[in-house]
Formats: sequence, C-alpha cells, structure tokens
Amino acid sequence: MQEERLEVGADDRRPEELAVDFKGFLDLMESELVQVAGLEGREAQKFRGRSEGPKYAWVDQSQCEIAGPARTTSVSRAWRRTAGWLSDLHRAKKAAKAEAARWKILFYKHPQPNQSFATPEQKHSMQLFQAWRTTITENCTFSDAWVRTFREVAEKQAEKEEEAARVAATVKFALWLLG
Repeated sequence: MQEERLEVGADDRRPEELAVDFKGFLDLMESELVQVAGLEGREAQKFRGRSEGPKYAWVDQSQCEIAGPARTTSVSRAWRRTAGWLSDLHRAKKAAKAEAARWKILFYKHPQPNQSFATPEQKHSMQLFQAWRTTITENCTFSDAWVRTFREVAEKQAEKEEEAARVAATVKFALWLLG
C-alpha cells in the first residue's frame, strides 16, 4: 500500500483566491478581538484595517508629547495600568467596556519585579501595591466615588514610583560617570 504524500502548502487555488480568504480572515479576527476587548467607535477603528495593508503618516516629532518618563519599573507600570483601567471604568458608557475594565482591575496578574535586579524598595513597593489592590472589591467598582478615589491614589503612586525610578537611574548614571 503506497501512501500519498502531500506537499507542504499545497493548494489548488489561485493566489488571488487565497488573498481574498486571507483578507476575510483578518477582518473577522479583528472584529472578534474588538468585541472581546469591549471596544466601540473610534477605539474599535484603531484596531481595524490590517487587511488593507500598511498605512503611513508623516509625524512632526517636535509636536509629539512623550508618553511619560523614560524610566519605569514593574511597580510604576502596575500603578499606571491600574489607574488607566480605573479611568476606563469611570468613563465607560457600555456595560461590556465597564466589565472588561473591571475584570482587569480585579484579576490582572501584574509582572513582578525581577528578583535579581530589583531593589529592596521596589520589592516593598510591589507588596504595597498588591496589598492596596486587595482593598478593591467588585462592589467598590460599581461606585463612582470609590473608582475616582482609587484612581487618584493609583495616579499619585504611579508618579511617585516613576520619580523614584528616574532618580535611581540618574544616580546610577552619575556613579558610572564617576567611575
């Protein structure tokens, strides 16, 4: 009995037919991802269009604002992410978007500081963040007053951690210069 051997990538369709299938697949994938993320309107549009190919835009770099401090730590990113999700929850007009933000606030597993490089202060700060996060309950996420309060705390802590990271980077650079 002789086995029929299939070639990898063997398909009797023309390239034009395959291109249409691929375009349809990309459109469907983007639609499903947008629904899972709970995005609508302009935010949903940002995640669509891959099937149309790359798009280019001229950007005047002098007019761009930097996203934030160049120096961050896993702790500052955890605070910043949580503050962003609390803002998303506060602004959410649709239940699906609010539920997506609520889930991230309550259940997202933030990356821990690298144990071999993190300072004792960073490790302690992450413990404080985790302790603070346990105070956020599902019931609290339905109260605008609590959401605003938690957001303000998270934003202030993110700024504090980012400043500490900036200072640590500056000190490390100064020590390197001094040899």
